[in-house]
Amino acid sequence: MTSSSTSISGVATTSRRRVFLVVFLALVALVVIRYRPQGFLPFLSWCCAVGAFLCTCMSAFLSADRDETYRRAPSEPGSSFLGVVGLLLGVTASVGVAVLLVLRGISVSLTWVHGVPGGDIPALGFEAQGLWTVFVLFWTCAIGFLSTRDGRLGTGLFWCTLCVGLWTCLLIPPFRVTSTGAMEYTGNSLLLLVCLTFLQCLGAAVSSGKLGLAWDRNVQPLAKNPIATGWPGLEKSSLLLGFGVVIVVSYHLAVPSALRLGSQGTWALVVAACSAASATASLCHGLRFRRAMAVDLGLFLVVLTACALVASCVSIPPGALGKRYPWLFNAMMVGSAIVGLGAKQLASAWRKQDESTTGSLRKWLLPRLRQAAFLSLMLALLLGWLAAIWPRLPGIATTDDTLQRVTWGLASYLVVCLASLQVAHGFGGRSTWMLCILSYVCTATFVGMRLVPFAPE
Repeated sequence: MTSSSTSISGVATTSRRRVFLVVFLALVALVVIRYRPQGFLPFLSWCCAVGAFLCTCMSAFLSADRDETYRRAPSEPGSSFLGVVGLLLGVTASVGVAVLLVLRGISVSLTWVHGVPGGDIPALGFEAQGLWTVFVLFWTCAIGFLSTRDGRLGTGLFWCTLCVGLWTCLLIPPFRVTSTGAMEYTGNSLLLLVCLTFLQCLGAAVSSGKLGLAWDRNVQPLAKNPIATGWPGLEKSSLLLGFGVVIVVSYHLAVPSALRLGSQGTWALVVAACSAASATASLCHGLRFRRAMAVDLGLFLVVLTACALVASCVSIPPGALGKRYPWLFNAMMVGSAIVGLGAKQLASAWRKQDESTTGSLRKWLLPRLRQAAFLSLMLALLLGWLAAIWPRLPGIATTDDTLQRVTWGLASYLVVCLASLQVAHGFGGRSTWMLCILSYVCTATFVGMRLVPFAPE
C-alpha cells in the first residue's frame, strides 16, 4: 500500500513538473516575440541568449531529481547535452553583445576625442532593448552558477554585470543641445568612471575573499601563487578594469571642459575619489598576494589621484582651452611631484628599518617605490616641458605671460625642482641626477619663453 501511494505521488509530481515546463516555455516564447530588438545582430544575440537561458533552466530542472549527495557535488556546466547547447548559445550571444558594445564604444570615444557630435560608427541596432539580452545572460549565468557551482560562471556573472553598466552608460549620448543651441557634454563619461571603479573594487574584494564568496578559506596572505578564489579569471578581470579606470581618469584630466555638471573643483573631486578607490583596491589586492602589476597600477592611480586633487584646489579661470591648459599642466606637475617625493621618503624610511630583514613585504615593495618616484617625476617633467613651450605651439592663441600665470607656473616648477633634488640625493644614480638637471633646465625654458616677446599665431 505504501509503495503504490509513493508511486502515485511520484507520477503526480512528474506531471506537475511537465505542465510547469510547458507553461514556462510558452511564456518564454511570448517574451521573445514581445521584446525582440531591431536589427539582425541584436535579434540573433537575443534569440541565442533566450535559448541559453532555456537550456540552462531545463538542465537545472532535470538535475533537481538527483539524490542529495550527488547534487551537492560541484558539476561542470557542459556535463549534459542541454548544458553543452546552453554554453554554445551563451557564448554566441556574448560575442554579439561584445561586438555591439565595442562598436558603440568606438563611436562614443571618437566623439569624446573630437569634442563634437557626428561621425558615428553605425550602431547596428544599439538601443535600450539590448539590455534585455544582457539581463537574460546574467540570469543564465546565475542559474547555471547556483546549479553547478562552477566558478567560471561566477566570472561570467561579473562580466554580465559589467556589460549592463557599460550598455547603460553608452546609451546616454555624449552631447546634448542646450536651450541656446550650443553643445555640451552630458556626463556619461563620469558615470562610466563610477561604474568601472565600483566593479573593479567589487571584483578585487571577491577575488581576495573579503566578501566571503571565495571557496578556499586557507589562503596565506603572502603566498607566491595563491588560489585566492574559485572564480577563474576574476582577478585578471578586476585588473583589466583598473586599466580602464586609468584611461577614463586620464581623459578627464586631459579635457578640462569634459563636464558641465558643476564647477571645475566638483568634477575633479569626483574623479579623485574614483581614482583613489581604484588605487586602494589595486594596492590592497597587490600587496596581499604580491602581484607586481596590481601594485604598479595602484601606484600610478595614486599619482592620478594627486593630480586630480591639486586640480580641484586650483581655480582655473573660464575661457578658451588654450588658456586653461597651462593651469592644468602646472596643477598636475605639483601632484606628480608630491607623490614622487612621498614615495622617496617612504622608501628611505623602510630601507633603514629593513636592512637586516630578508623576505619582508617592505623589502619586496622598495624597488617599486623607487620606480614610482622616478616615473612620477618623469611625468611632472614631461608636463613641465609641455607647459613651458605651450605658447609657441601652433594654433595656441595666448602668450601665457600674465603675472598670475607666471607666479603660479614658477611655484609649480619650484616644487618639481625640489622634489627631483630630494629624489636624486636620496636614491643617487645618473638617471635621477639627470632628471634633476632637466627640471632646472625646464624651469629656465619656462621663464625664457615668457620673457621673449612674440606674437601668437
